[in-house]
Amino acid sequence: RVRRRNRWLLLRLIVLSSRFRVAGLALSSVVALLREHVDQSVADTYSQWMECFWIDPTPHAAVLRWSVVNLLLCLLSAVVAWGSDQISAFIVSRLKRETDMKLYSTLASMDTEFFDTHSEKEINHIASLTSELLAADLRLHHTVARLLRAASRLQTVLRASPRLAV
Repeated sequence: RVRRRNRWLLLRLIVLSSRFRVAGLALSSVVALLREHVDQSVADTYSQWMECFWIDPTPHAAVLRWSVVNLLLCLLSAVVAWGSDQISAFIVSRLKRETDMKLYSTLASMDTEFFDTHSEKEINHIASLTSELLAADLRLHHTVARLLRAASRLQTVLRASPRLAV
């Protein structure tokens, strides 16, 4: 009965961290899509800015206006990219902190039989798993963001030239 209770405590910890992980990935996905939308706006603005130079009687006001818009969008793109990285790091560090707190409270509430049946090395390994989870979660957030950005760019290319879909 004690072993069943100990396993139940560890299972609850895994489920709790999974919920945080899924919520964090959802937020990272939304931010990645926002980042791709801003980057696409920067590319469109740059194309329009370059078209201003190909028109013979280019009004200086139009060139100046597109220059300012392009500069502002580039700054917004950099801020969104920085914010995206900061949000991912915050989510992952919060997940690690919550997992650490739950893990240590779970280990503290376990029966002594758990510590008798497991070696010190095994218990230390369980405690060090949160650091490994931190690195894995951060890589996962970046991978999901890259995949979403690549899918968005592929969609843009296919929309621009449907013959590429064949």
